[in-house]
Amino acid sequence: SPGVPGLDLQSFGPLVNFRAYASVLGFAASDPAHAAPAVAEYLQALAGSGDGAEDAVFAALSLMDAPAVPDAMVAAAIARAFDEKQPPKLVGEMLAAKALEGRQRKGAPSGPPLSVASVAEAVAKCQVDGRKVAAGAERLAPLFASSSNEGMETFFLVRCLQGRLGPNREVANRALGKAMVLAAPMSECAMTT
Repeated sequence: SPGVPGLDLQSFGPLVNFRAYASVLGFAASDPAHAAPAVAEYLQALAGSGDGAEDAVFAALSLMDAPAVPDAMVAAAIARAFDEKQPPKLVGEMLAAKALEGRQRKGAPSGPPLSVASVAEAVAKCQVDGRKVAAGAERLAPLFASSSNEGMETFFLVRCLQGRLGPNREVANRALGKAMVLAAPMSECAMTT
């Protein structure tokens, strides 16, 4: 490990899972001095994670720069996934807390763990749907149904959809640059100068 103090990527489980992505971004938000190095370490580890690594890195970078999904669409998806009669009339962290409450009430999730790629794909499709709340809710509800009832994954999913989980553009760009520099082998030109 390149050594970001307090960051233990192995403790987050498979790096392609959304839970690992959200945990790294949560760590980065809690420690601004190490935000870019933490995200860089994650991206570099994700790039070396095996089959599908390029797609996983692309998905992670896409989520960091994705426009927010309308709260009405997120609320409708929460209602659908957790059998609510009406979508919650909440926004921001309150909507995220409501989703977490729904996940805990519903019990164990159905389906495989959320992946960074599945979240990025759903967000991209929601952008195509525009403001069509029902279509977006239909795309997002399976994400909530698959979110873990342990930890804060469901909360972080809402914050990601709201465009409030990822680092700002400067931190993301610094992280990408750092990950590339750390991963790049020294070229012959650089060795001869």
